[in-house]
Amino acid sequence: MASKLLAAYGQRCAQPGSSLRKLAEAWASLISPLFDNGTKLSHAHHEVIEECLQTVFRNALQSDPTNAFWLRAAADYNYAKGELDEASILYTETLVACRSNLSAPFPDNVVDDTIWIRLRVCLSRTRHYMLSALVCQLIRNKKDEEYIKAYELLVSQQTLDAGSECSSMVFDHIMAEYISDAYEKNNQHACADRLV
Repeated sequence: MASKLLAAYGQRCAQPGSSLRKLAEAWASLISPLFDNGTKLSHAHHEVIEECLQTVFRNALQSDPTNAFWLRAAADYNYAKGELDEASILYTETLVACRSNLSAPFPDNVVDDTIWIRLRVCLSRTRHYMLSALVCQLIRNKKDEEYIKAYELLVSQQTLDAGSECSSMVFDHIMAEYISDAYEKNNQHACADRLV
């Protein structure tokens, strides 16, 4: 499953002619005959493929540790495996690697809504609910669904991050309303006042 995910991701996101695109196309051509729905050996070589992918990512990131495409692919791979701590680190490194300066926008061919949603999930799983809510502001499509998920987690009052200290980073008025409402429900009136 992870190998199919990686091959599909590489073909979808890699630039035409790039080394990641070539690797993804070669990988997809090797994976398809081995892991078709009709084969009985669909999980026979799972460990070998996983070891191969880990070696590819390790070597790629050792040779070019700031390549945003490799970082993103490695992050997606770790996310698919359920290693969310490592995935969140790699997603953050991807964000840093794909911008030459902080005023430039993120390139659409590397950073899309998927990366923000997955980063929100990673932060939520580590109980950093306020940071998770802040990431939601960067999502372009279906933002309301992610806001509601972030709000429900904020109301749970079991956050491990600095919550109200991040209030200055709220720039979306809808997110500000959700956070304010969560503070009011949790009787954190001072935090709600700081948000305003």
